[in-house]
Amino acid sequence: MPYININGMLVCRIPADDVLNVENIDNIVHHTANTMRNRTIEQIRCDTIQGKKAEYALENYLRNNSSIKYVSYDEIRTDNYLSHAPFDGLLFKNNLSPAILQQFITLINNEIMIQLNTGIMYGRISASLREQMAENGIFTLEIKSSNLKRRNNRNNDYNGVPILYNSSQRTDDQRLILVQNILKNWDFFIFPHYLRRVQPENDIQTFSEYVEWVRNNRREFAGFNNDTQIIDSLIKEEYNNASDIYTRVYFDNEANEIYITGYILKKDFFSHIPTITRMKGYISGDTLYFTRSIQHYGKSFTLIENDDSIWNYNANAVRLNLYPNNQTFCCPRCGSVIVRNQFNGWSCSHSCGMVIDFLYGTRLSGDEVNTLLSGKRCISEINHANTVIFPDVVLNEYNGRIGYKWKCERLR
Repeated sequence: MPYININGMLVCRIPADDVLNVENIDNIVHHTANTMRNRTIEQIRCDTIQGKKAEYALENYLRNNSSIKYVSYDEIRTDNYLSHAPFDGLLFKNNLSPAILQQFITLINNEIMIQLNTGIMYGRISASLREQMAENGIFTLEIKSSNLKRRNNRNNDYNGVPILYNSSQRTDDQRLILVQNILKNWDFFIFPHYLRRVQPENDIQTFSEYVEWVRNNRREFAGFNNDTQIIDSLIKEEYNNASDIYTRVYFDNEANEIYITGYILKKDFFSHIPTITRMKGYISGDTLYFTRSIQHYGKSFTLIENDDSIWNYNANAVRLNLYPNNQTFCCPRCGSVIVRNQFNGWSCSHSCGMVIDFLYGTRLSGDEVNTLLSGKRCISEINHANTVIFPDVVLNEYNGRIGYKWKCERLR
């Protein structure tokens, strides 16, 4: 199964159906928690088949091109598919002791079975077990797969790429355009630990609204008196309960090809205030996601074998770079570093279109910018009116130009 490297993104043929274990697919389909709304059994089956093909493509690459081994959770589980999978698979080096690996597989299954025996079907493993595994060179991986789409807007994944007819193959130039479109249009994502799906009575569009929901609905956060305390504690808990590594895989069904984008470490999701997103669409519209740009955070799987931040894992060093210990401010839209500009103000170093220190023609003070970049709201006088400014990003279209600004509301 050959792989083409297009600017670090791996491209291969979509695996054939005969790589699938049909019995496993059936078990997964009938026991998968429906995190999206209104998915039928057939939709869940299609998603499961696609996910398993994505998993196979990545595992096959690692097996034949690195010293890293991937083991699917479905290969090691003992719960008879009764609970939701806590991760997609484990990554570890080939020289890992089989005894150590088996020790942690047993601990994983023990925790899942304890939950099942008390009626908990979510299939989560404890933060302490995740930490022990990482310290022993075993890392949890989540693989998310999606289809590339032709759309009638600026987010068209096939923009600049012709429709294929008959059995024509993509050229490398066309693949490069697809890679550039993926980098521009798509993100890595994590489901928030405390709330995956919103309801009409708790509609959440931004990270600050998620913080308020946690404050009002989770008893363990009820005692926090200010935004700084609750945000600090919340991010630590989100980090502790996330998988170690995330990737996204895209299916170009027109050419029967897969694009393996790369990977992101969970520490990079929480090095500063995360972006929260509601993806558009009837099926996924009520689901919450933490997102980070593939373009700015992705690392190629061609580099993973020598990634010291994984294989020389140091828990203390990682925690020093979590928010709020990491004092580097990053763009709330794309994640690039915020820098001083020629006007002695603040700008995104990537020029992604986010306006950091102006709002409706009024320049924000340094203290106000610091407050917003720290994930807290502030009050400022904008156009002669007291205005609440939120640490959340909204689209701003003006005179045909598309940009981004801070969300705000005038005080009445």
